Amino acid sequence: KVHLADGDNAACLEVLKRSTSVNVRMISMGFTAEVASGCAVDTAAVHALQACANHQLVPTSRLHNNVLSSLDKTSPPEAVLAWIARMRDSGVDVDRVACNIQLKAHCAMDGGLEPAVELLTSMMRDTTGGPPTP
Repeated sequence: KVHLADGDNAACLEVLKRSTSVNVRMISMGFTAEVASGCAVDTAAVHALQACANHQLVPTSRLHNNVLSSLDKTSPPEAVLAWIARMRDSGVDVDRVACNIQLKAHCAMDGGLEPAVELLTSMMRDTTGGPPTP
């Protein structure tokens, strides 16, 4: 077992690089470490998706939500909405977490209140509580 010190981003990335048995959770941690080390969110996201492909793993909604959360903190709302569109195009489940980030992005945009209300209304109609599929 390897124990990493909290915030030791370089060690986290090194473990991920050297590991032969990798899961999506490890890749998500690598994404977080890259962003914390100053890598652009878009670049780190591409690296994470490439790592999933290299290890024949399917990116999970949790990995995508990690990217969304980072985009929400550092990027314009349009980047968040573009990532959600990418999630849908890839067949990734857009869950409540992603939907709440999407609502926040809509509200942050000029003229975004109407799309936010539409999204929230459709969520309220959905018995699963999830966002609608366009």
